[in-house]
Parts: sequence; C-alpha cells; structure tokens
Amino acid sequence: MGTWYSKDGLVTLSIDDLTLKSVTFTFSQAGDNAGNKVSEASDTAKVAGNAAKLSFTDSWGNQVRGNMTFDQGKLYLRLNTASPAEGAGVTPKEMLFDKLCHIL
Repeated sequence: MGTWYSKDGLVTLSIDDLTLKSVTFTFSQAGDNAGNKVSEASDTAKVAGNAAKLSFTDSWGNQVRGNMTFDQGKLYLRLNTASPAEGAGVTPKEMLFDKLCHIL
C-alpha cells in the first residue's frame, strides 16, 4: 500500500487497500504541473495474481478501462479512455510507476 507518483509528477495512484482478492485505489491526474484540470476517481478492482482489471468513471465523466500490474518492483497502469467525456480537460492515459516513485 502507499502512494505512487508518475515520473512526470502529473499522476498519483494511492493504493488504499490490497488483499489477495481486491485492490482499492484512488487515481488522480493533473493536466499540467500547476495542478489544473484534475481528473479523479476511486474504485475497487478484483485481483488475479499480480494484476487487476480496472473499469471506472472519473470526475470529468470519462469512462476508463485498463489494468494495473505489479512486476519486479514496478507498477504498470495501462488505461484506455473508452468513452471521453464531452469537454473533458483531461483523459486518463497509460502510465508507468516504478519503485523509485513509491512513497509510503
């Protein structure tokens, strides 16, 4: 558990609870370094092995699908905005978080 930051600092993923069956997380993505146009979502996903399949709607109304995978000390977050919200300032995208970005 803990908070993971993307290398560019625009995306934060907080792992709020993790069990063998599920992961509860909070996702946040800013449109720029000033923190403008933030997309946020909280959800719980089922875990299978070292991965979880995600499906959520963010605060802009974007419908997002993807997966989260822990592999050799790295957290991979692959997201696809399946249905972008009209006028959304930010749409979630693929992001790699590595252990150097992990803050307990």
